[in-house]
Amino acid sequence: MKTLCVSGHRPEGLAWFDGGYDKAMHGQFTETVENYIKYAIEQGFSHFIAGGALGVDTDFALCVLKLKKSGANITLEIAVPCKGQEKYWNLEDKAVYNYILQNADKVSYLSEKYYPFCMQYRNEYMVKNSDALLACWNGTRKGGTYNTIKFAQNLKKELLFIDLSENAPNGNNCMIYFKNKIL
Repeated sequence: MKTLCVSGHRPEGLAWFDGGYDKAMHGQFTETVENYIKYAIEQGFSHFIAGGALGVDTDFALCVLKLKKSGANITLEIAVPCKGQEKYWNLEDKAVYNYILQNADKVSYLSEKYYPFCMQYRNEYMVKNSDALLACWNGTRKGGTYNTIKFAQNLKKELLFIDLSENAPNGNNCMIYFKNKIL
């Protein structure tokens, strides 16, 4: 079983949430993610891991569940950094999160409670338990997504990118590219 995990930004790090919600840009991103998952399935990936955070993790998990419900023979694992991570989320985000948890094939709780590095531990868990990392990256060279990319590089995992940077060849429109090293 080949496994693909995802790392990406929370809403504040995504162009379609910057200064207001751009529904068209977000739709283009989720379509790109769904198409990539279809491609990954064609390449033999059948298990997908998301970290359960708001933003990219949520979009990725929803795409996997959509494809699974349409008949794809795939599984979804949610790697939750700590119980109660959704405590301060709004009601709509909590409802989506609960839907994802209820429909996932596996939910891995990595800690009973929050501690300072539980998010990074979750990211490392996902990379260690995957064959490849899909990084939905805005080019920021700090934070969880960047650290996860560097960790995957150190483990010599296959890296796949959706370029969300302002300098993307098609201007923030989620072009997928393949690259083994970012630095």
